[in-house]
Amino acid sequence: MKKWRMVLSCVLLVVLLSLLGCAGKKEESRYLNVAENNQGKNVLKLAGVCFADHPEVQEAVAEFNAVQDKVQIELHDYMDGVEDFNDAVSRMNLDIMRGNIPDLLMVSSPIDSSVYAGKGLLCDLYSLMKDDVDFSKEMIVSSVLSSYKENGKLYSLMPGFAIKSAWGKASELGSKNGKSFQEFRDILKGGNGKRTVSGFSADESALVVLTNALMDDFIDWEKGACYFDGKEFHHLLDFISKDYKRYEYVPSGNGFVRDILDNKVTILFGEIFCVGDYLIQRQLYGDDLVFLGMPTDSGSGTALFAVGARIAISSKTKNKAAAWNFLKYYCEKDMPNRSYFPIMTQKFESQLRLSQDVMTMSDESGNTVEKPLAFYFDGVQNHMIYKATKKECDDLVSLVQSADRKFEYHPEIMKIIQEEVGSLMSGDKSIEDISEVIQNRVELYLKE
Repeated sequence: MKKWRMVLSCVLLVVLLSLLGCAGKKEESRYLNVAENNQGKNVLKLAGVCFADHPEVQEAVAEFNAVQDKVQIELHDYMDGVEDFNDAVSRMNLDIMRGNIPDLLMVSSPIDSSVYAGKGLLCDLYSLMKDDVDFSKEMIVSSVLSSYKENGKLYSLMPGFAIKSAWGKASELGSKNGKSFQEFRDILKGGNGKRTVSGFSADESALVVLTNALMDDFIDWEKGACYFDGKEFHHLLDFISKDYKRYEYVPSGNGFVRDILDNKVTILFGEIFCVGDYLIQRQLYGDDLVFLGMPTDSGSGTALFAVGARIAISSKTKNKAAAWNFLKYYCEKDMPNRSYFPIMTQKFESQLRLSQDVMTMSDESGNTVEKPLAFYFDGVQNHMIYKATKKECDDLVSLVQSADRKFEYHPEIMKIIQEEVGSLMSGDKSIEDISEVIQNRVELYLKE
């Protein structure tokens, strides 16, 4: 986990349990008692890689199975009998491409679901929502749908989401979001050498984050076409190779939050997982806070990414209704002990309402005390945040609604890009030469 995320970690466990509605009586899902009209158990296979990393899926399957008299979800983990994670991913991809497709698929990274969707292997969930009065697309946060749709179709869903963007002070960055790479460059150059950019790491480099954020601009998954030889990818490589290192933030030693307060961080790339995360940024930047989004030639640049594994339904399954019932149940299930925004509008709005009330708890002496919603350390003292204002919640909703893209990892494509970009960084090849090689290699990969 990134150093700055550890510093800004905001939500106490007990607060999160309340915020996500996990305390008290749980509402029974209307999907628990839906069963297929079949003789005996109807077994559906849900395949994925390393379910141990996704307890929310395991729990949903166990709970769903416990109350079904005619339907059973069976997990098939490609990690079983395999020591290497990448080997397991390769096994799953090979199986799927050979036509051995399960009823349901766990398609979170490193599984490249867009490739599956482009080959017609995944069911369009909009077709299932169309006649479903109990789970229509109007019940889901609209920007989740717009961010995750591909060529007008929706292929997967998950219980929660978070926000990935870039932000800073409007007085330095301007109020417009969706800035181009050139506009980011102009901002950094305009500070007489004092402006910096932060939020990347060895594990999540600027190249990895920015390319994955813009991947849908570079690839038409349905057509199997890519555009890495175009201007936007050239602009990205130019920014990475010439500007990023020049303006990379260097810690002062006083702590990251203190450096923000001392104007030593101009543009911060990061994530907002919960109301508390957003409130911390409001405290640090005040009313001057502005979200720029990722550098892009079109749209807001702000992205959403899945919290909880994404689940897709095979277009080949003979048990579509049963698979859909499980997916609906999974999407409405709470994920205790995790920070996230629910994709279901009703739950999302409830989370925001709860955040506007000061909650209480009993201290170790039995006294009733106020419970903080979030906190941060500025290098000198702790700062507690006990509730959000309506305006802060409204502004957060506006930020969520502004998101117009999804952020997800595409490891196989990034492996190609990283292999070739090394020649650019060493000065052995030009941006145009590198782009042409990447274009040809990714084009070949998409056709495989």
